Amino acid sequence: MLINKFKLLMLSLLLLTVALTFTAALNAASLKRVYTRVLTAEFNVVGVDTQMKIEKAVRFGKLLEKFIGLNQLLTSMQSRLPGLRDAMVVLPDGTPIYKEESTSNADLVGKSAAAHYLAVLQQTGKPAKNTEIVMETEDHIHLLFPIHDQQDDLSGIMVLRFAKTMIDRKVHQVLLEQAVVLAFTAAAAALILALCLWFSPEYDENGRLLQRHPYLSVIAILLAAQVFFSIHSVNLFRNENIAAVRQQALTQASLTAHDLEQKILSKGISIHRLKGIEKQFTDIIATNNDLESMQILAPDGKILNMADGHGSVAESTVAQLSAAAPGTDSLYAIDVTLRGKGNESAGQAGGYLRVNLSRSSINDRVKEVIYDGLTVVLLSLLFLLEMKFFLLYFMKKTGHQGDRHVIRIEPYAFARPAAFLFLFAWAMPLSFLPLKMQLLYQPMAGLSRDVVLGLPISAEMFCALFTALIAGGWTDRHGWHAPFITGILLSLTGCYLSAVAESGMAFIFFRGLTGLGYGLAWMAIQGFIFHNSNETNRALGYSMLVAGIFAGHICGTAVGAMLAERVGYDMVLRLSAGSMAASLAFALAFMNPYMKRPVVARSEQDFPLIDMVKLLCNRNFLAILFFSVVPFSICQVGLLYYAAPLYLREQGISQSSIGRVLMVYGLSVIFIAPLLSRLVDRSRKKSLFIVFGGIVGSFGLLSLYFVSGLAAVLVAVFSLGLSSSLAGPAQPALTLKIKLTQSVGTSRSMSIQRAADKLGQMAGPIFVGFLVASVGLEKSVAFTGLTFLIATVLFLLLFREQRDRS
Repeated sequence: MLINKFKLLMLSLLLLTVALTFTAALNAASLKRVYTRVLTAEFNVVGVDTQMKIEKAVRFGKLLEKFIGLNQLLTSMQSRLPGLRDAMVVLPDGTPIYKEESTSNADLVGKSAAAHYLAVLQQTGKPAKNTEIVMETEDHIHLLFPIHDQQDDLSGIMVLRFAKTMIDRKVHQVLLEQAVVLAFTAAAAALILALCLWFSPEYDENGRLLQRHPYLSVIAILLAAQVFFSIHSVNLFRNENIAAVRQQALTQASLTAHDLEQKILSKGISIHRLKGIEKQFTDIIATNNDLESMQILAPDGKILNMADGHGSVAESTVAQLSAAAPGTDSLYAIDVTLRGKGNESAGQAGGYLRVNLSRSSINDRVKEVIYDGLTVVLLSLLFLLEMKFFLLYFMKKTGHQGDRHVIRIEPYAFARPAAFLFLFAWAMPLSFLPLKMQLLYQPMAGLSRDVVLGLPISAEMFCALFTALIAGGWTDRHGWHAPFITGILLSLTGCYLSAVAESGMAFIFFRGLTGLGYGLAWMAIQGFIFHNSNETNRALGYSMLVAGIFAGHICGTAVGAMLAERVGYDMVLRLSAGSMAASLAFALAFMNPYMKRPVVARSEQDFPLIDMVKLLCNRNFLAILFFSVVPFSICQVGLLYYAAPLYLREQGISQSSIGRVLMVYGLSVIFIAPLLSRLVDRSRKKSLFIVFGGIVGSFGLLSLYFVSGLAAVLVAVFSLGLSSSLAGPAQPALTLKIKLTQSVGTSRSMSIQRAADKLGQMAGPIFVGFLVASVGLEKSVAFTGLTFLIATVLFLLLFREQRDRS
């Protein structure tokens, strides 16, 4: 028993370490984005100041090629930007005309900068004033500043370059701090968990082995450790975020204060007589979301001038504000002393420039990290629920002679973790497939752009439909393992090639390859349950499989979305391919004893062909397929994997939040479907559950016609989950009540229903895409809901439920 407890302890610590490391990696990636954005903004502040000085001279007729003193201007930026690697000015064709002696690869950088700026002009037109134009290479980040002449024609481009190692060093320091806390958290959890397992009872008073007690201890301790580490990560991110934003704001405030002193205050103009300064403040704030307002303060602290991103703040509003004492920085405000004529060296302040940081902008980023932390905790809980299989596996040999019972694992139980691991990997890119296609878009066969964006999903589902139809016979003849292993290898290859696809057509083809593998693996794992269960436990085996599928789907979608926001779509596709190998490794390690050809052919192999024809013409069977299964699948894939990602991205929702929205569907099915399935089993009018499900789902989609935004999409996604929970259990129950399914065969009848499901999933993105091209995203979802409602009404009119005969 000690050996089993040790195994359980090691497995728990491995899961905890993975979860904590994932949290730390997400936090570090978020900080890297903050550091990059803040450092870029800081360089942009100084760069715009120098750009305006150069452009002012050029607009007065000075030739850029003969600009005396330009080198000194470029060199002077080094003192204000310690991290500046080099600065240069190039002509519109990329030819360098001014550069520092230390500048390397100047010709290559110049040509790349000119080409990048030309691409920006072609995509978005001439950038607005102070807009950041960023060009990234493998090792450096470049900021481009166009210089225009009197006719507003491009005379040249100033290029500032800094190394990414500046950012990497800061991230490394944060990771070291988090590594210490992670090690402490894991060690403390290990100690507490070891004590709990050591002192926990092994058997009850009747000599039966206790399973729940150690399992609950593992869940409680691991979740507590994650919550502790997440709180630390959030605090660390908040502090680092504020520090980075303050440094950027200090650079902006110092530069603005220097301009005020040189151009206005040094000429004897009183700080009380500044007019029009609010316009300059508004322009600065408009290009920096981290700044809330800027103020001019008198020496006694009275607010003289104030502006925010919308313009000058009214005097009546300013009069009601009570500013903090000048010269004493608070966490969200930075003061820079202003000195005018007569007090430059007397140590007396002529006034203050105050920059107020935007609490809402900073807090929004902190909230995103909090949401990510909570998501990881929820995903870990789902992982822990799946880990129960391993707990039983490690304890299965435990037992003593006499009345102590030995735990037995039924063969069909292996299907759940195998399905979980495969669906986890497959679902990772689901939240961004149409967004990835946007980047590769090219016109195809005269189709509208909106339809083309849905083609990767449709191709994947069409190929899954094709292989799902042939996987059943393959499984019957050669065993479940052949199509399962082949499917994983095909999906793995398709995901990896999707990451390196350089055109939209190639991306569609490789997603189709992924679908071929998905259909094979999906059907093969169901065949495993059929061949390793009997009539008394087959339903339980299928319910366990469905739980594993949805848990993997939820975890994969959320993890993929969070990673995509930080490391990009292509890296997630590569990780998806790598994760599929875990499912294959599990099957080879744990399910190898069951990899054999079926000994006895299924009795359903021989059936009258006329019965199949009659079934396909059966009124009730067709009503279930074409007015329930297919319409729901169209809505499911059309909304979840096509319309929702595109719509939420248009609304400015982050990729992580898109993943969390899609999680709502799976969570609602996991927690609601088991409760409703019991009602379906006891009900004599099972068709009513399909009708109610159709009404709920269609009304949720129709709501987007009247309201919009994130909340409306959440309602639609939840309504689809509730619709699936209502109609999902009733569909197979009603199908199997049709007499013809007995002669055709249960598994073959259900295969036809699953094929209809894949048909709807294939049609979903194309159907919604055509609607988007005609009426827009919001109305297209509403019209899809209307179609679902019409199909539900037709089902109600056509279906005639047969009474149960007992």
